[in-house]
Amino acid sequence: FLDSDKKPINQQPINSSSSLKGDNKPPTVTSSQIPTNKLVSYVVITIENTTDNQSPKGVVLDIKACTEDIDLQTTTIRTTKPKPPTPTKKCLKIIDLSEIGSQIFSSLKINKKAANLDYLAHPINVSMPTTVDIKFNQAVIVQNMTIENLDASKVISFNALTDYDNVATTNPDASHPSIVYTPYYEDIIPLLIKLLKSSDASHLSTIRLRIFGCGNPVPTDFHAQVENQTTLSSASTTVGASGTTTKQCQEMEAVDDAVSKTITVTPKDIDQNKKGDFKPDSKTGVNFPEEDKHPTINIPFGTPATVRGVSMPRDTTNSNVESFKVTFYGTNNEPINKQPLESTPSGGKNQPASLNPNNIPSDQLVKRVEITDIKTTDNQPPRGVVLDIKACTEAAAGTTGVSAGTTPVHGSEASHATGTGVTSASGSTTVGTSGTTTKQCQEMEAVDDAVSKTITVTPKDIDQNKKGDFKPDSKTGVNFPEEDKHPTINVPFGTPATVRGVSMPRDTTNSNVESFKVTFYGTNNEPINKQPLESTPSGDKKQPASLNPSQIPSDQLVKRVEITDIKTTDNQPPRGVVLDIKACTEAAARTTGVSAGTTPVHGSEASHAAGTGITSASGSATGVTSASGSTTVGASGTTTKQCQEMEAVDDAVSKTITVTPKDIDQNKKGDFKPDSKTGVNFPEEDKHPTINVPFGTPATVRGVSMPRDTT
Repeated sequence: FLDSDKKPINQQPINSSSSLKGDNKPPTVTSSQIPTNKLVSYVVITIENTTDNQSPKGVVLDIKACTEDIDLQTTTIRTTKPKPPTPTKKCLKIIDLSEIGSQIFSSLKINKKAANLDYLAHPINVSMPTTVDIKFNQAVIVQNMTIENLDASKVISFNALTDYDNVATTNPDASHPSIVYTPYYEDIIPLLIKLLKSSDASHLSTIRLRIFGCGNPVPTDFHAQVENQTTLSSASTTVGASGTTTKQCQEMEAVDDAVSKTITVTPKDIDQNKKGDFKPDSKTGVNFPEEDKHPTINIPFGTPATVRGVSMPRDTTNSNVESFKVTFYGTNNEPINKQPLESTPSGGKNQPASLNPNNIPSDQLVKRVEITDIKTTDNQPPRGVVLDIKACTEAAAGTTGVSAGTTPVHGSEASHATGTGVTSASGSTTVGTSGTTTKQCQEMEAVDDAVSKTITVTPKDIDQNKKGDFKPDSKTGVNFPEEDKHPTINVPFGTPATVRGVSMPRDTTNSNVESFKVTFYGTNNEPINKQPLESTPSGDKKQPASLNPSQIPSDQLVKRVEITDIKTTDNQPPRGVVLDIKACTEAAARTTGVSAGTTPVHGSEASHAAGTGITSASGSATGVTSASGSTTVGASGTTTKQCQEMEAVDDAVSKTITVTPKDIDQNKKGDFKPDSKTGVNFPEEDKHPTINVPFGTPATVRGVSMPRDTT
C-alpha cells in the first residue's frame, strides 16, 4: 500500500492467504494486516504463484475501500443550517467567483492539498475523481456552477455540497455539467465540489470550473437610487387592499453571463464558447449552421422570475430573424401558456420581433423560457440571434399581508417552507401530531429529460438518442429489438426521492406491455424490497400495468428503480415502452419531532447527517444513530465517520491500472473489475506480473482479494 507521495505504508509486502486448486476460497489479504487507519493512494499487487505454475488467468481485483474523509482521531459530524424559505438577499451583478479567488477565498484545497487561491481562475487538468474544497472569506451567494470542458475528455458528472445540504447535489444532465440552485443559495462559506466521472478516464480532463454568484449581496428589497425626476414604472410600489406594500423590482436583463452559459439548443447544441453571444449586448449574436434552420432555444433561469418582455433585436451586423414563438415554464416545469405565443414580425433593425407585453404571463414566476419556430427573412438558418428578455427576480407581485404563522410559497418553493403551522400554496406542507411540520412535496414526473438520458438497459443498451422516448409524454415510446424480449431497465435518480407511483401507459400507438416487476434501491444502493414487486396486469390502453401504491415503500428515499420481467400481450419484445414514475424529491415525509440527541440518517447519507439543536457543549454531535450503522460514537462522545465500503476497482479506476514489466491492452483493463465474467489473462511470458492500482481519491482500504469465479 502506498500513500499519496508513493511511499510504502507497509514496509514489507503483505502475503495473501493461499487458494488451492479446486478451492472456491479466493486468495485474500487478512483484514487485520491491512492499514485501515491510513489513506491509501496506490495498491501494488505482485502475483507470485498460480495453481498450475502457468501465467495468471482470469484475474479480477476485489478491493473494498472507503473514500469518505476519515479523521484518525474522532471527528464531529458535519452540521447543516436551515435554508430560508425565500431569499433574503440578492446580487446586483452576477460574477464568476472562481476568477477572483485571491479576493474571495480564504482557503482552497484540491484533493486535500492546499492550492493557490487563484488556481481556478485558469483551465486546470484533473483526473477522476477530484475534490475541490473551497472556503469563502465572507458569506456569498452561489447561483449556479458549470464545468466548461476544453478537450475531448469531458467531465460528465460532478456534485456540490453546502451547509444547506444533507446530500450533495449532482448535475442532472451528463451532456451539460451544470448545477443550478433554485432559489439561489445565500450565506455560503464552505463549498465542497467533487468531479466524479469523465467520458475518458484514461486521460486527464482539461476544464474550467465556474462558480456564478456574488460576494457582496444586498437585501432583496434594495433598489438602486433613482433620480427624483425619473419615473420608474418598472419598479413601482403599490399598496394592496390590506394596506401592506406590494413590491416589484426593477427590470433586469435575464440573459447575463451566468444564464447565457446554461442555455441549450436542440436538436444540436452550439459550442459552449459561443453561448455568450446570446446576450443582448453581443455585437455578433449567434449564427446557426446550415443544417439547423429550426433550432429550439432553452433558457433556464437560475432563480424563477416574472418576465416583462421578450424580443430578438436585429442590430447585429447580419441578423435575419423575422419572428419566433415562446413557451414559458413555471416552477413546476409545466407550461404556463398551453400554446406557444407568437411574436410580432420584425419590421427592420429598429423594430425587432417581440412578444406583445399583454400576452406575457407577468403575474407568474417563470423557471425557463423555450423559443421555437424561428422564421427568418431569407429562409436561411437564423443569424445574429441575440435574446433580450426583461425579467424581475423579485418575488412575484402580491399583497404581503400574510396572517400570523403562515408563509406564502410559490410552486416548487413550497419544499423549502419550514416552521410550525406553515401553510403551503400547494397544500403540500402539513403539521404532524407533535406540532412540528412534515414536508411533502408535490408529485413530479421522475423521468424527465435529464433522467431519461441516464437510463441504461441490459443486456444490451439502446441508442442514446432513443432514451428520451422513455418519458411519459413520448408519442412512440421505446421499441426493443427482436433479440431482446426481456430487457432490464435501470432508472437512476439524480437526487434521491420518495416514489409514489410506477406504471407503463399504453397510449402509444403500438404498446404491448402487459406487466412488469420493480426493485427499488436506497441511497446505499441496496434493494429496499427484497423481492421484486409485480405490477397489476394491463387491461387495455385506459388501464396500464402499474404497481399497487400500497406496496411502494413511499416512506423511504429511492436512488434508482430497476424494472425487470416485462411481459407482453403478444410474447414479442416490448414495444411502445414509456415510464410513468411519480416521485417527490423532498426529504421523505415524516414528523420532525426528533428526540433530543438523535438524528435519523439514511444509508450512505450517514456521513452527511446533521441535526439542528443537538450539539454538545464542544459543538460536536452526540449519540447519532445511522440506519446503516456506518456512523459510530467515539469514547469522547464525538462522532467518527466511516462510509459504507465500496468497490475501488470501478470503470474509472480500472482504466488507469498499469502492469509491469509489460502492460496489457487498454481495452482489456475493464476485466480487472470484480464483476467481470472473464477476468484478465496474462501472456505466457509474464508469470509474475505486478499490478499497480492508483486511486483517483485517497481511500482507506478494508479488503483485498482475487475471486476465482471467472471461467
